[in-house]
Amino acid sequence: MKPQILIITILICLIAVATYAEEPKTLSRTADVVIIKAAGFGPLLGRPISSLRAYAAGPQGFKPIPYQIDERDAKNRLVFPYGPKAGKDEDNGLLDANDELVFMIKDAGGKADPSEFPKGYSAAVTIDITDPIDGGKSWVYLLDFNSPPPPSPIDYVRFDPVNNMIYAANYVMGFDKKAPIGIGYLALTPEGGGNGKNYIDRLKIRFKATTLGGTVKIDRNEEQFTCKVVAWIDGPVRVIRHTENRMILILNIPTPSAMLDNVYYFNHFEFPTEVSIPFDVDTLISNPEFRVSTDALCSAAGMTFRNEKNPKPVLIDGVMSEEEKKLDHSKYKWMAVTVPPPNKGAWINWLIYDKKTGALPELFYADDKTTLDPPENEPGQCCNVGYMLKGMSKMKKGVLRLNSIMYNIPVFTEDKITEYLNILDHPLIATVGSIFTP
Repeated sequence: MKPQILIITILICLIAVATYAEEPKTLSRTADVVIIKAAGFGPLLGRPISSLRAYAAGPQGFKPIPYQIDERDAKNRLVFPYGPKAGKDEDNGLLDANDELVFMIKDAGGKADPSEFPKGYSAAVTIDITDPIDGGKSWVYLLDFNSPPPPSPIDYVRFDPVNNMIYAANYVMGFDKKAPIGIGYLALTPEGGGNGKNYIDRLKIRFKATTLGGTVKIDRNEEQFTCKVVAWIDGPVRVIRHTENRMILILNIPTPSAMLDNVYYFNHFEFPTEVSIPFDVDTLISNPEFRVSTDALCSAAGMTFRNEKNPKPVLIDGVMSEEEKKLDHSKYKWMAVTVPPPNKGAWINWLIYDKKTGALPELFYADDKTTLDPPENEPGQCCNVGYMLKGMSKMKKGVLRLNSIMYNIPVFTEDKITEYLNILDHPLIATVGSIFTP
């Protein structure tokens, strides 16, 4: 090749790079969700949400990405567009300051040259995203059009309200018919590091105590909870199920209803628990125990468990080994469970709780298929793992709130634990950057 031809070729390559990114993406995180209020979106405020599109610059050019804008009302409550108790859109579909733009960080790209924006846009806002750990940067662009082009065809997660199922890119989830407040089906897809088969028996919620001087025993479980999906959001990035929940606590008297939002993304979900305590615990009941755990099917033998206090993995096989018997059950921050080989996926779980209640969560762990824990769909316990609240007798009248956050790791390695812990410990910083008009 002649020298001048080589120079021309290099220049063409450099021009090609410049057309999709003025500055390349340096942010390496891929599992985080980005949520940013629209307050700083300038000329986009007051525009129809239907006229907006999100874009990112990458190797394939300036392309639309999956996103959604979830509306909030004047009281900052989410507006649920679907379901028997769907909310009213007070803004007539127009973007206002407390609405939320939602997208996945893996879809963000480099810094784009405005000359590459699609023709016909009337205004554009830059979302700058920074990793607080290493300073990595990426960008997303929200553009307004009078005649908007098609959005990204990708839909990461959807809700089937008829069958009460969640279909996400990395997992499929269903709810137990006898206890619809909890999970009764959970499978990892090949994208999530699984084989598409269910490995969950059910989510278990157990409450035990005595009252009237110990003469009356209280024994409640997940089947004494009622759970109704009254409204929902179903966008390409997240599904939010708005549920009305009650628990029959004492003498068949239900607790006040708790409105909870279960949130689902392509790779993770949030499962909040809220129990109304209508009295100071120590004035009426004694020896209270509250446990939330997830029991796996014994056919899923071969999984492993570890957590912050027990970093060395133990094998789950339906038989309590000496290592399992010696597990440290004290308060923990995270736990991780891998699925059986040859699959490579795992779940990492955080438990977020209100420390002001005085109750502390401790590890609950059982791996014994001969020990029954009714009610259950499959007898026995094979990786029945979760938490028990200690110190409940100190709790005062009010509301007990906890939130369990589960992230799927498609290919699990030890170093992934820190990477996923950073999602909550060191959240990404999203800010409004430049604003453009043609």
